[in-house]
Amino acid sequence: MTRTPFQKAFNTELAAFDWLVQHPERFASLQKIMTSLKSIDWTTGFDLIDQEAQKVSSGPTESSTKPFFVDVGGGYGHQCIMLAKKYPNLLGHLVLQDLPEAVKKLPVIEGVKTEAYNFFEKQPITGMQFHFKPDFVY
Repeated sequence: MTRTPFQKAFNTELAAFDWLVQHPERFASLQKIMTSLKSIDWTTGFDLIDQEAQKVSSGPTESSTKPFFVDVGGGYGHQCIMLAKKYPNLLGHLVLQDLPEAVKKLPVIEGVKTEAYNFFEKQPITGMQFHFKPDFVY
């Protein structure tokens, strides 16, 4: 993570996200870019998500129930918001994870649990039905 073109371009030895945290204006720009496709319905054509979402009962999850959807690196929550609008029964079953710097600036998103999480670390949630993770993390 520290031997990429990013380090050369910005003359740093820090990993990109560590550097961005120290440069809030750049971090804000990244957040805007990451949410630029928020109007696209990425769930269209995902019959499995539709079928499984229809099975979820409305209301908050029990402590023993695993979340339906975890959005890893979720930015402003646009993926969770889209799912909640399409499937209101999922409210209480959605989790948004992002860096502490991103999560602390978020307004409350009703029915969505937000967590500070670094996606380069071990995922603390297990057993979710679906998760969405940026492709550059794999």
